[in-house]
Amino acid sequence: DIAASFEASNFVIDEGDLLDDNEITSLNSMGRSILSEYDVGAYYVSVDDLEDYSDAQSYANDFVDAYGLETMTPRGCVVCLVCVPEGQFALVSAGDALTTFPSDVLNHLVNEINPYLGRSDWAGAGETFFDDVKQTLSGKTANATTEVAYNGTYVTDDYGLLSDEQRMQLEAAATTLAEQYNMGVYLLIVDYMQDSSGSDLANPSSSQ
Repeated sequence: DIAASFEASNFVIDEGDLLDDNEITSLNSMGRSILSEYDVGAYYVSVDDLEDYSDAQSYANDFVDAYGLETMTPRGCVVCLVCVPEGQFALVSAGDALTTFPSDVLNHLVNEINPYLGRSDWAGAGETFFDDVKQTLSGKTANATTEVAYNGTYVTDDYGLLSDEQRMQLEAAATTLAEQYNMGVYLLIVDYMQDSSGSDLANPSSSQ
């Protein structure tokens, strides 16, 4: 189970079944290297649902608390939690790692990880996470709210046209636009249309 995985010094928890055995082994090695060199626990976690949590951020915060990750390693922890079915991911830091990974640094990690999640490269996202954590700890990246969430707010698909992975790809693209250009781009897919009074609108293809 998850608790046993932490006790075994595993840094990849793949409850969402996104990775193969070789990928998990490789990513775990990166996590062990970070702990060995910097006394910080870096964890890449996938889940298949958010349970009763409203978003990935809330889940990640409680995840850290539930398993005592803040104090499990000498200098705290950084966690990347991915939930593909919900089209969300979140980054959180805790313990002494808060000073090294404030919100601007986590924002940098979000921008680095987003493209990999957008094209369903789960292993690539994990490698980028661990690599960026290590570079930040080594002082090779500038320290740029200690929580950054990817909450799936730009794409609404009430009609069910998109797969979970397609929705996540579109969310990733919209999030990148928002962060780089300070502009919100929203996609809304509905199963019917109403005017402001609540009456159904005519099919646009049949209107003159």
